[in-house]
Amino acid sequence: MSNINDPDYFHRMTESEYDQAEAELGGKDYPERAWLLSSRDAWYANPSYSGPSVRHPEDNIENEDNNI
Repeated sequence: MSNINDPDYFHRMTESEYDQAEAELGGKDYPERAWLLSSRDAWYANPSYSGPSVRHPEDNIENEDNNI
């Protein structure tokens, strides 16, 4: 199992794994935010968020009414 204290832990990750780890670690600082934007401009759900369900920031709300 991976250990965050291992000096090579982050070097062995794929970009998406790194982004998810960034969201998990950073999410603790922003528990009021449902979604966090990674340094590579990708949205990740904040595992520290415990509020009501929030749509993904890139969901197109206008198209929902048109069933597109």
